[in-house]
Amino acid sequence: MAGDALTDVKDLFGGAAHDTTGNSAQISWPGWGWKSSTPPFKMLVTEYIPIRFAAGYAFVAFAIQATRSFIRSIGRNRARDERIERSAEASFPSGQGGMGRQYFWSRMKSLTEYLWFEVPGRRGLVNITGTVAELVLRSGVNEGIVLCNAMHITASVFINDNESGLHHDYEVWLEKLAPHAPTSQYHHNRTGEDNADAHLKRQIMGREVVVAVTNGKLDLGPWEQIFYGEFDGNRRKRVLVKIIGE
Repeated sequence: MAGDALTDVKDLFGGAAHDTTGNSAQISWPGWGWKSSTPPFKMLVTEYIPIRFAAGYAFVAFAIQATRSFIRSIGRNRARDERIERSAEASFPSGQGGMGRQYFWSRMKSLTEYLWFEVPGRRGLVNITGTVAELVLRSGVNEGIVLCNAMHITASVFINDNESGLHHDYEVWLEKLAPHAPTSQYHHNRTGEDNADAHLKRQIMGREVVVAVTNGKLDLGPWEQIFYGEFDGNRRKRVLVKIIGE
């Protein structure tokens, strides 16, 4: 048997086992569960420990490098924030209306309100400028925008002059472009409705307006006013007012 041919088996800390010819031979090392020509403790010292040490060193080096990168990124972010603050301070000095850093870093404000209308008759215009201006004051927004849009597809929100002659001209012009009668001329009315013209008029006059808020007030032109336009009335409809800013 191979075990009988082994004549020079060194101890666990020694070199490899050899047979009678002087060649390396594999033997079973008691309690270790494998066959090898290298003693277990020698393999532990010469192979296993160095490999584990190298792996541990690589992990530690990686952890150190990752920590350094993280610390550098914190420094860069802090420097960037300081530059932004300096820029804000330069653009809005603290002495100008209490702005500056407080202005720049203040939290965004918003207000959402729904205005309800029930216009008697089929068509009509309602000036909603004053109502929207009151909502801007309530919102507390000093600089921002306000959105007003009709939430029905036969109504409109638009901006123009508050002059009765112009309003009459709108009525005549829109009726020429999309006359209500005869209702049979519209395919849409084949569904049983009679408001196809109202859909077309809404398309012409538009769905919404966006107005700037400056110094806490609507920033409208000299003659600009906000109107709700109704083209299929006698029922409740609403307009969304959304105010956003600082």
